[in-house]
Amino acid sequence: MSKRIDDKTYEKFKRDVALLRERTEYTDEQMAKRMGTSKGNFSTRVNDLVRPGLDFIKRFYGAFREELKELEVITVVNDPKQDFPNTIGLLKEQGKKIEKLEKSVFRLEKMITTLILRLDKKQKKAPENDPGAS
Repeated sequence: MSKRIDDKTYEKFKRDVALLRERTEYTDEQMAKRMGTSKGNFSTRVNDLVRPGLDFIKRFYGAFREELKELEVITVVNDPKQDFPNTIGLLKEQGKKIEKLEKSVFRLEKMITTLILRLDKKQKKAPENDPGAS
């Protein structure tokens, strides 16, 4: 039998399920499948019929951690009561990801420029469409 979860964890879980339902296209059946459980098992736990255990909570956050991180960053604009230290951490993490993407884009631009220059050079070296050259 799975360990019992505290009230704070349970309330966060319920908020996170509601957030996924509101802001994504996930159905209960899809969420259950992604967690590796049945729709019935999932529904009884998210609809307050049976309190989920620690194992269930771990599977839920294992399956939806990335989506929830992204949704929490978006939600901060709409919910001033959110946990700001956590949100600041998420925003910093998003900033780092953006920096990595910008560096990748810069490298790709350099590579494309280099390839264009090489192609241009090859075209200049290639013999013109001279009918006598054949």
